[in-house]
Amino acid sequence: AFVGIIQVILRELSSLYDLFSNVEVNGIYDTATENAIRELQRASGLKITGELDKPTYKRLLNDFYAHSYF
Repeated sequence: AFVGIIQVILRELSSLYDLFSNVEVNGIYDTATENAIRELQRASGLKITGELDKPTYKRLLNDFYAHSYF
């Protein structure tokens, strides 16, 4: 379930970064999800690992909350 939530957030942020458009919400940390995390890291100036490490997770959530309609 956690990976699916991350995938939903990546899809929501795709318009902000104009990236991640091929992330499917399937709950699997697949190649598309890893590549989207790499793109987020690259766009954010973070260390590019493809892993959802703490700095990446914080950036993902900060960007989501800053640009969401909730």
